[in-house]
Amino acid sequence: MSGRRPAFLFDLDGVLVDTAPLHFAAWCAVTRRHLGVQLPAQLEQALRGLSRADSLRRILAHCGRSLAPQRFAAMLTQKNALYRRMIADLNADALLPGADRLLTELAAAGHPLALVSASRNAPTILARLGIAGRFALCVDPAQLGQGKPAPDIFLAAATGLGVMPRDCIAFEDAPAGIAGIKAAGMFAVGVGPEAGARADLAIADLAACDPKVVIALWRKWRARADSPPPRRS
Repeated sequence: MSGRRPAFLFDLDGVLVDTAPLHFAAWCAVTRRHLGVQLPAQLEQALRGLSRADSLRRILAHCGRSLAPQRFAAMLTQKNALYRRMIADLNADALLPGADRLLTELAAAGHPLALVSASRNAPTILARLGIAGRFALCVDPAQLGQGKPAPDIFLAAATGLGVMPRDCIAFEDAPAGIAGIKAAGMFAVGVGPEAGARADLAIADLAACDPKVVIALWRKWRARADSPPPRRS
């Protein structure tokens, strides 16, 4: 156990780069266009960590509306096209504090890294940020049964990296992501104030992350997970 090297899994939006405001701006634009509704600013947090389709379902529930399948698909397409125009100018300067340093340290130490983002644009964003080569795996959310808070994307990452779920440390900024990590049986690091109380470790941002401390806490967590249950008398 002492020599075990954990894998590190990272969400993208809100952890490595903050494109959530761009997502929300695109949603606001297409919602005004199709539904004539102005979305409240507080809805942005509720959409973090959700897939495109699940985000639209959440928006429709908030508005008390429903859409025919063709119009639903049209909103998804238009939102994605607008968002892709918004991220066209992203570069390494958009990385959040501490992200480049942490990824560099972990890669140099030989830890397998995977991206577990619900965004289908994640490969494009990684390339624009200049960090695509750091990751051994970028899970394709289109191949999954369910999005977050289901554990599917995290379990797919563990399988793709060839490791057990308990040998994974995953970083998320949204409650839905933290719920998915715990459902997958992994060690959860909550990034930022909205990550939720279920995280095993909470940090303000990646600049505040010491990988040695995280790994030490994971080892203790892993030892408890491996311990047999107490015998009943």
